[in-house]
Amino acid sequence: MMKVKPAPGLKIRDPITQQFIDPEGWEVDEKDMYWYCRLRDGDVVPADDAAADETSSNAKPASKKSAPSAAPDASSGS
Repeated sequence: MMKVKPAPGLKIRDPITQQFIDPEGWEVDEKDMYWYCRLRDGDVVPADDAAADETSSNAKPASKKSAPSAAPDASSGS
């Protein structure tokens, strides 16, 4: 089982219950083809990873900025 939530700005229904899935997260079978396709298409995002992605996305630009500046230094040192 995994937890998914709707992508920002979307409302997604559970295909069996016809209820909108909770924006905080909804337990689904990770092997279910319906949910696999929703994840692949970007209609839903993993709820557990979404919080981690938001915090790491704030850190990623800083690491990306430092990585290019580090690469030219390493190239010029060689």
